[in-house]
Amino acid sequence: MEIKKYLDQVMDLPKMVNEKLPMNHWNSCMNDSEKGIPGWINTILKIGALAFVLGGLWSVLKGFENIGDVFDVGAAEGIGFILGSLFWIYVLFPVSNVIRGFGEEIGSSSSNMIEFLFKDIPIAVIRAAGYIAALIGLFVALSMTFQWLTSISLGDSSYWGDIGVMINVFTEMSNLAMILIGNALEMDVMEMMEMMDGLGGGMMAYIDWFDFESLPIVIGAYVNVIVTLILLFVNIIIYKWLYTLATTFVNWISGPYLPFKSLK
Repeated sequence: MEIKKYLDQVMDLPKMVNEKLPMNHWNSCMNDSEKGIPGWINTILKIGALAFVLGGLWSVLKGFENIGDVFDVGAAEGIGFILGSLFWIYVLFPVSNVIRGFGEEIGSSSSNMIEFLFKDIPIAVIRAAGYIAALIGLFVALSMTFQWLTSISLGDSSYWGDIGVMINVFTEMSNLAMILIGNALEMDVMEMMEMMDGLGGGMMAYIDWFDFESLPIVIGAYVNVIVTLILLFVNIIIYKWLYTLATTFVNWISGPYLPFKSLK
């Protein structure tokens, strides 16, 4: 028995050393990794929100390298460039806060892994993309209003450079549910969406100063924000319905039954 006792101690030696190592929490991290996935995604999105702000700031400030060329075109263009830069730097922060909220929504999930992957994350993506699209669309509408009143253009989210392109591509995910249905029915849903809500929240139309023929375009920009929000909520409802339909079908596959009712 003594020999077995010593043999067990020798075999347990790596475990004993592992427990004595300072700041050694690696095993518990691995054991709790599945439960920690929402928190990790939340952290990644917080970093992404910070990276979005820093990348946008860099792109806007980098544009000042050519400010001399802008003023050569005209004083109004130069003033518009400066005001537009400040305006879109301001917009960076509310948009980044939506990204943080996206991460917090995912981080607060307590669903099982299947529901987390196929319900919680897609719905959070649809909601965040829709809110960002509506938010950028609202600031585009304000920019167009300012241009209509002053003839000075504040531009659009193109001030953010590649960061702006990436965020505008992400906003297309607000139509995820309709895209899924469109692919199933072989319909060009994106073309239909563009017809309904314009060419994207970050696009800027040309507006003439106090031109009443341009006024419907300005008003339409605000209507576009409302349409974007309506489409967002419709997409959330449709996706929840699709998820419920899919889970019902999977449950039926695991325990098939025929819904016959007795005839009376």
